[in-house]
Formats: sequence, structure tokens, C-alpha cells
Amino acid sequence: MKKIVLPLIFVCFVFIIGCDTNSGEGATQVELQKGSKGLTIDFLKQGVSDQIREGETVLVPFEIRNEGFYDIRQGILIPAVERDIVEIESWDYSVNMQVQSDQTLLYDLKGKSLANTKGEMQVASLILKAKSIDDTRNKVESRIVFNTCYPYATVFSDTLCIDTDPHGVSIAEKTCKARDLSSSGQGAPVAVTKVEQKILPGKTKESIGIEFTIHAENKGKGIVTNHERYREICLGRSAEKEDFNALSLERLQFSGHEYIRGRDSDMECAPNPVRETKKGFVIRCATKDENAISKSRLTFETPIVIELSYGYKEAVSSEIQILNDNEELS
Repeated sequence: MKKIVLPLIFVCFVFIIGCDTNSGEGATQVELQKGSKGLTIDFLKQGVSDQIREGETVLVPFEIRNEGFYDIRQGILIPAVERDIVEIESWDYSVNMQVQSDQTLLYDLKGKSLANTKGEMQVASLILKAKSIDDTRNKVESRIVFNTCYPYATVFSDTLCIDTDPHGVSIAEKTCKARDLSSSGQGAPVAVTKVEQKILPGKTKESIGIEFTIHAENKGKGIVTNHERYREICLGRSAEKEDFNALSLERLQFSGHEYIRGRDSDMECAPNPVRETKKGFVIRCATKDENAISKSRLTFETPIVIELSYGYKEAVSSEIQILNDNEELS
């Protein structure tokens, strides 16, 4: 008769999963966009045995949460087990997850919001069956690895001061002082850490251009990937060097000027996509001559928004022990 090890704690999580909504009382949009976390996966150990006998079936429950600011759509989780020791039987999962024929798990998770400041969380379980082990061995340790990949975005926003008279020719009083912008994170594993600005000569003496140098860093523990091929990368179907450690600038907006990737825009940005170097990710954007800023517009402040898109790949692991029939459970 097949034995199934069912952790009682998992049953409890099924009942409370829909209630994991931490009120946003006291939180602000700015606070929600702090930090460098995206997706997190935690194996649920309390009340769960990490020992089973050969021939038994066991649930491996885990919590998956989006602790970042951006919503995840069609993330993919791929289990890897030592198939000579255990085999995958099935999944136990929530309604907004899907299991594919190759035993991969697809998921959607909303990011942090004023209604849920912790981000959406779901609980699922991988169901494994232990195979027979060598009679000469009392127990065998086996590692379970979850590889996950998901599309994500970083949105940086701040207030920028543009000095149309950097050499102080005009006698008009300046309302702000131009400076570089910096940040430690925007609620995502990739952070825009610095935005430098440089005033350029305009097409005429009555205009100026502006150049931004955008610096970004991978602050998480995973690998940044091509956001359009994150699934193929996770499934091992892409070995292209350009697909790894690469991200794209989707948009840059300030004072009525706009850059949108793939469209005719007011600015030119390169390189895009950009690959990571020892200095992180560095992209330069400059206004086109026909979109120069008039000097008649005195020094002014304006919001600036920068959006980066990428895939993110990371892995977590846990271990179980398979005992032969003669060994006592500890």
C-alpha cells in the first residue's frame, strides 16, 4: 500500500492563502518602490519531515511571493530532482497557477501595492515518490532544486533640474540647481543607481541639448536575462551569450520629451539592449537636434521617469533523506 506523508501545516496554508493581504495603512508609493527584492521562494519546513522511506510519497511545500513593485505575468518554475533517487508524481497548486506537460509550473503574482504592502503570495507543493535504494546503504540524501525565471521591470522616478544657462550668462535668478540623481533601489532586483546629466550645445545658439547617462546594477542574487527569451533561457533552449546579463531601456520621459524603445522618439539611446560590464549597465541618451530645449525657458524642474525591462533567473534548493525499510526515522 502506497504511503503518503501529508504535512498538516500545508492544509492550514490552503485556508489562509487568500487572506495574505497586509493593509497599506501608513505606506506610500515611494516606500513601496524601495528595496531590491523581486520573487522569493521559501521551503516550508515547520511540521514537514525531511525523511521518507523508499517507496513513500512526500509533499515538498513552498511559499512563492512577489516582494517587488512590478507584477509578474507568466513566471516559470522548473523542478530538478535526482531521478535515480526520486521521481516527480504531480503538483498541488493554487488556482492562478498552471502545470505544463513537462512538469513546469507557471505563475502570476502581483507586486507590492497600497492594498498589499508585502506583495502577493501563493503556496504550492511538489509531490515526489522515493525510489528503492541500494540495500547496502541505510539512507541517501537527495537535493531538490527549483529554477525560476520571470519577466520584470524597474521604474525609476525623480525630480530633475535642467539648467538652460549652465555658464551663468543670463542675469535671471535660477530656481533650482542641476545635480546628478542617485538611488539605492526601486523595489526590484535591478536598480537604477545613478542618472548623470550633461548639457550639450544646441543646433542654434538659442537652444541646448541634454545627455543622460543611466547607471543600473543587479542588486539581487540571480542573473539578468533577455526579457523576451526568459522562458527559453530557463528551459535551457538558449545558449546565446547576448541573452545573459542583458536588459533593455523601455522608456525615458522628462519635460515633454520621450524615448520609447522601438519607436521614433525625441531622443537617441545606446546601447539598447545593454549588457552588463564591471561598471554595471550603462546607457547614454541624448536629445536629437530637432528636439533641443530653448534657452528662453529658464532653469526649471521636471519629473523624469526611466523604465528598464529584463528577465530574472534564480534558483533555490532543499534536501530530503530517503531511508531503507530497516532504518528508523529520526
